[in-house]
Amino acid sequence: MIDKNPEHLEQTTREHINLLSTEFRRKTNGMYYLDVFETWRSGTRQAIVQANGASALGPGLSKHNITDLDGHPHAHACDLLVVNSITGTVLEARVYSEWLVYEIAGKLWESYGGIWGGRWTNPCDPGHFEAPGTVIDLKAGIPPRWRT
Repeated sequence: MIDKNPEHLEQTTREHINLLSTEFRRKTNGMYYLDVFETWRSGTRQAIVQANGASALGPGLSKHNITDLDGHPHAHACDLLVVNSITGTVLEARVYSEWLVYEIAGKLWESYGGIWGGRWTNPCDPGHFEAPGTVIDLKAGIPPRWRT
């Protein structure tokens, strides 16, 4: 089951996703908006995503899989879709013109210090936005180090 609950994102990651959404809409003159596709993933869901080739990481290794010390979802990654505000069409970034729209979001995200999956090659994931820091540090409760 796909979890889209923004409350399942770690607080500063959620705050930066909200900032990204606002700035992205402004930068695209309201022509596009960002829609949450997935926040937290269980180990089972991560295994499915990996098996489908959408992630190189197995269960427990993704920033989508992090929980807090009480075992509650505490993801440090969010998958977003770019949506055309007029038609409601989701851009898939398979053509260059759509890729460029995702890149606007990616560059904004990187300006905050976040990691954008559009820079990856295997697999390239332009809809993936994650907090800075290693999975080990984030699981240990060390907060992401965002740019100020």
